[in-house]
Amino acid sequence: MKRILLLFAVIPIILFGQTKKPNSTKPPLIQSITSDTVNGKFNQLFFSYDELDRVTSITKKEIIITTDSKKINKQVEQITEKQDFEYKGDSTKPFARKLVSYESYDEGKKWYLAKDELHYFLFKDGKRVGDSILYVDDETKVLKLDYVDKLIQTNKRIYCELDLSRPYIEPGGGINTYFDEFKLSSQFNISFETSEWTIGRDRTGSYYTFTKYDNMLNPLKQLNIAGTLINEKLSLISSGKYSKMDICWYFLNQNNFLNLNITTDERSSAFREIYSFSYSYNQYKQPIYAKAQVKEESREQGFFNKKYQKRFTFRYKK
Repeated sequence: MKRILLLFAVIPIILFGQTKKPNSTKPPLIQSITSDTVNGKFNQLFFSYDELDRVTSITKKEIIITTDSKKINKQVEQITEKQDFEYKGDSTKPFARKLVSYESYDEGKKWYLAKDELHYFLFKDGKRVGDSILYVDDETKVLKLDYVDKLIQTNKRIYCELDLSRPYIEPGGGINTYFDEFKLSSQFNISFETSEWTIGRDRTGSYYTFTKYDNMLNPLKQLNIAGTLINEKLSLISSGKYSKMDICWYFLNQNNFLNLNITTDERSSAFREIYSFSYSYNQYKQPIYAKAQVKEESREQGFFNKKYQKRFTFRYKK
């Protein structure tokens, strides 16, 4: 009897010893960012890694929860965008990226391939200075060189420009240019962002103002691709560029933003969205839950206020 009691006393110690993991001071890698569910639908960014903890892919999904005849919930997933990164040897910097995206029509019932590109990252003195971008021709299904953009980095500014005026438009035919610019604070966080598209005399854009950050860790900053994608961001829904208004997550920022104003008209601010964020954090000072109080203002309606909330969940590798 004593032996049996002793055995039961030892079992928890054995099990604990088998499952207990060594303490680590290194923050875990981000695995997913997920929006809250609205009308049975939510969006997710999912990160995949190799054995060297290098990001191999980032997948954007739209997930719809349906109920069958037996009242059992099922999830229907649709990939809306995917980035696959390629490396040489043990290098931590990717040399190429395959980017595909899908768009829907008929209220999301049908999807089609909207973009299929191959990006070769161009570096100088260890910094990315642009991309050589190839696309798949719709007729021949062959990769063709589309364009080369340029990227300028300083301590106060990140600037990326894509000029399609040449050779696609004849001289005098007008301007066709995309550009994105980040203005940086002394803490190396973004204070203002401009994303504009100019074609001929028309101009459209999105403008983001960040007024306050926390002192915690931005989980995207620790990824091996952060230095390469220094001018890029991730959105759960739209691209967040060129007259689109959406919350985006940036590789560049050291910390997590607490206040954000978005408008599509920098001069008059005829319509704007104002976000106030609060976070819950893990022991590594990384966000695990974010709640945004959103206020919409419209000059045309006498700055009528519409208020609502958005929520996001962050999960990390174990």
